[in-house]
Amino acid sequence: MDLTAPEELSSGHQSDFADGWRNVQQGSLQAAASDLQGLTRRYGRSAEVATANGFLELRLGNLPAAERFFQTALRERPSYGPAQSGYFLAALSVGNDELSHERLDSLKRDYPQHPLVERYETTLQINVAESRLARARDLLAGGEYSEAATAYLSALEVAPEDGALYLEAAEAELAAGLTDRAALHAAQATELEPDNANAFRVLGEARYADGQLDGAYEAYGMAA
Repeated sequence: MDLTAPEELSSGHQSDFADGWRNVQQGSLQAAASDLQGLTRRYGRSAEVATANGFLELRLGNLPAAERFFQTALRERPSYGPAQSGYFLAALSVGNDELSHERLDSLKRDYPQHPLVERYETTLQINVAESRLARARDLLAGGEYSEAATAYLSALEVAPEDGALYLEAAEAELAAGLTDRAALHAAQATELEPDNANAFRVLGEARYADGQLDGAYEAYGMAA
C-alpha cells in the first residue's frame, strides 16, 4: 500500500512522513514512531498521518490506539481507502467476523476491486451467515418464533442466493404467523430451487394461511 504525504506538509515534513511510512512497512517500528511523532503533534487531523499512525499501532499490537487513529482519518476523509483498509484489518485481527464484514462492505462500496475484498469477502460472508443461521435455528428450536424470523432476515442479508435459507426463513415466519412474508420467502426459495418439492409445500401452506387459496392449490400441485 502506498501512502503519499499530504500536500500541506513542508518538504522536510514530507520527507519525515515518507521515512516513517517506509519504516512501518519494513517493520522498523521504533524508528517509525520517532519519524511520525512530531508530525502527529502538528498534523494530527491529517488523514494520511492518522492512517500511518494507525498502521504503526496495528503492527505494535495496540489495537485500541489503532482504532482511534483510523477513526480520526475516516472522520476527515470517509472514503479514504488506506484508512478503510486499516480499519478493516483492526477488526479482523481480533477475530470479530461481524465487524470485519461490516467494515469490508464499506471498503467494497468505494473500492469494489480492492485486494482485501477479493481475499476476504467470501470467507467472511460464509462465517457471518453460519453464525447468524445458528442463532436463528436456536431461537426456532426454543419456540421463539418472532425472534427467529427476524434472525433469519439477518442471515439472508449476507446469503441472498441461498434457496434453502429462504425456505428455513419461510418456515420460521409461518410459525410466527407472518404468513405474507412466509409466502414471499417460500416463493423465492422455489425460484432458486425449482426442483425442491418442500419449498412448494411451504409456499402452499403460507398461501393457504394467508387466504390465497388459488395460489395455495397451485403450489401444492407443484409439490405433488
